[in-house]
Amino acid sequence: MPGPLPIAGNYGIICFAGDPAMFKTYVTLDNEILDLSALTETEVMQVDRSWKAFLAGEDYSAIHAMTQPPGGFVTRSYFESPLGQVLQDIEFRAGIRSGTVGAEPGDDIDANPFRDVMVSVAAAAEAKGVTIRAIHKAIERGDLIAFGRPAQVSEISLESWAVSRGRQKAGRAGGGAGAAEPAARVSA
Repeated sequence: MPGPLPIAGNYGIICFAGDPAMFKTYVTLDNEILDLSALTETEVMQVDRSWKAFLAGEDYSAIHAMTQPPGGFVTRSYFESPLGQVLQDIEFRAGIRSGTVGAEPGDDIDANPFRDVMVSVAAAAEAKGVTIRAIHKAIERGDLIAFGRPAQVSEISLESWAVSRGRQKAGRAGGGAGAAEPAARVSA
């Protein structure tokens, strides 16, 4: 397997795929957290080129051209894929900067989309006031983004995750999913 692949320069920090300690997520202008761990080497290089072009101040039309899919046809699957969403977000950032695309309230094109930090499962549990098992279940459900063994949790996905106190209460009472129904009382 080749060594770590550069994902993108992010204001002086280089991100690498293949290293669980490095950034593996992208935060869009809409604050959606995208998991980049499944990108291919070719896709990583396309993100890298596009992001570096944005940082270098390339104009909107140049970034638009480099963020298009092979063949230039945007399909639903491409549009909904993490790659398509990242490239569209980079294009929107360039469009907002040039005035070609209107900014929405809260859009911060200067916010680093590769700013995520990974934390241990124990630290994630402590930060949210839940058990380690609750964090693992949230990862299994896809509520939290995590990488590696031992798992490292995306701090940004952790911040946006709303703990279900009802689920926590049910779990502590033994009434969580999969718990056996209490036996019916039998009168003599």
